[in-house]
Amino acid sequence: MLRTSVRPVVTPRDRLAIEQAGNPTMPASHVRNVALTTELAGFIDDLVAHGAYNNANEVVRDALRELQRRRCADRLTEIRARIGAGLAQLDCGEGRGGAPAAVLGELLEKAKRPHGER
Repeated sequence: MLRTSVRPVVTPRDRLAIEQAGNPTMPASHVRNVALTTELAGFIDDLVAHGAYNNANEVVRDALRELQRRRCADRLTEIRARIGAGLAQLDCGEGRGGAPAAVLGELLEKAKRPHGER
């Protein structure tokens, strides 16, 4: 494994905010060290060398944003599938009886529980 230190780029606005807070360096909570395979390090280097990004920090931030988008899209797909299944059950007469507020409250409580406790 190749160890690479990835530090966020500090914009002038960020630098001003940090200086105004009395801290001339990047807050420790923003700095992360990551271990990359040789292939990933090379991929980042190639992206920067070919001008797709200005530096490795931009590559990593963009990759993390894409991961966030993908996870959100996956969750949305899961929710849509569950809604579709529920609507299909209703169409087959398999709905749940009771006062709507009580049924909805029960479903919301169930949704709040960790995934394995449902």
